[in-house]
Amino acid sequence: MQVMDMNIRALNFALSLAQYEYVERRLSYALETSAEHICAVDVWLSELHDTSSARNQRCLVEVTLSDAVQVVIDSVEADLYVAVHRAADRASWEVARCHGRSKVRARAQLQASLYTADTGSQMQHQQSIM
Repeated sequence: MQVMDMNIRALNFALSLAQYEYVERRLSYALETSAEHICAVDVWLSELHDTSSARNQRCLVEVTLSDAVQVVIDSVEADLYVAVHRAADRASWEVARCHGRSKVRARAQLQASLYTADTGSQMQHQQSIM
C-alpha cells in the first residue's frame, strides 16, 4: 500500500487517539485502490452547534488528485464515526469516477492525435502521387 499525505484536523473539539486512528484507517482503506493518483488527503472534523437538528458531527474530506483535480466530500451525521464512514465511501467512489473520466479523456486525445497523424500522412501520400 502506498502512503498518501493525509492531514487530519479537528475543529471545535479535542480529537481522541482512537478517533484519529479510525479516520486514518478508514480513509486509507477507502482510497487505497486509487493511491497512485492521489497527492494529498485533507480531513476536517467538527461539531456543528445547531440545536434544531440531531445531526451535528461533520466530516469534510478534500482529496487532491495528481492531475490537479480536487474532490470535496461533506458529510454531516449524528455520530462522528458514521460521518467519517460515509465520507470515506463517497470519496472512494468520486475519486474512482474522476480517475475514470481522466482515462477516457486521455484515450480520446490519443485517438484524436492518431487520427490527425494518420490523415496528415494520407494527405502527404496523395500529394506526392499527384
